[in-house]
Amino acid sequence: MKKTKYLLAAVSFFIFAMIAPLSIAHAQETAVSLGSWSFFSGNRGIFASIGVTQGLTPRLEAGLSLIPRLTPDPFEDLYAEAHLGYSLAANRFRGFSQPASYINIIGDIGVIAGINSIGAPGQTLTKSIFIRLTPITLGNAFYGRRDRIYSVGALFNLDSESLSLFLNFIFSDFFIAKRSN
Repeated sequence: MKKTKYLLAAVSFFIFAMIAPLSIAHAQETAVSLGSWSFFSGNRGIFASIGVTQGLTPRLEAGLSLIPRLTPDPFEDLYAEAHLGYSLAANRFRGFSQPASYINIIGDIGVIAGINSIGAPGQTLTKSIFIRLTPITLGNAFYGRRDRIYSVGALFNLDSESLSLFLNFIFSDFFIAKRSN
């Protein structure tokens, strides 16, 4: 059972590593994102997030990430998440020759699908939609790093038709692709 969890995690990471560079080719700017997830309903433990965020317009961005459970049973649950984010306070990107606002607020909408109890007889697939607000965003592509702090959101589980809250303490975005001007 544990081998199945680690094999699924390794295969997921391999697929993600193969697909992510494709998004970089025409990126306005691209970042590798690392962060945490805390689900308040039904999922105990700490979850991590590793993903890619790509700018689409000066205010709009898209992101993809994998979210495995870290504790108490590593890789017992594994989710994939996709979202669209909109910078509410100011442009998030103005080019690499002049910085955008260092402080911002981001609103996101997205989807999460995942496998619970990987390798167990009661293994289930879940599908959810969410909205999220990040009230504190520091940095941007001009500086090469951005931290999104204290994101709060509501998650609607499409299978059980239930609503729950979640919290992301911090996401750090490390920008890797810069378009030359």
